[in-house]
Amino acid sequence: WPDDPGIEFHLGHGDWIRLFRANGLAVENLLELRPAEDATTRYPSVTREWARRWPSEEVWVLRREAP
Repeated sequence: WPDDPGIEFHLGHGDWIRLFRANGLAVENLLELRPAEDATTRYPSVTREWARRWPSEEVWVLRREAP
């Protein structure tokens, strides 16, 4: 963001999967949430149209693997 001196960092999906596996977890599902067509937002940086095309929220469903 132009007016924010901070740095935002996100792991890629492959890195998340490797991290989960290294800690005994298996990925059951990955849900990419999209807003409804009539949804509103309080985030000025993500429009509804943008979020419907590229999900800005995810839900990872994990299972602990047997030892």
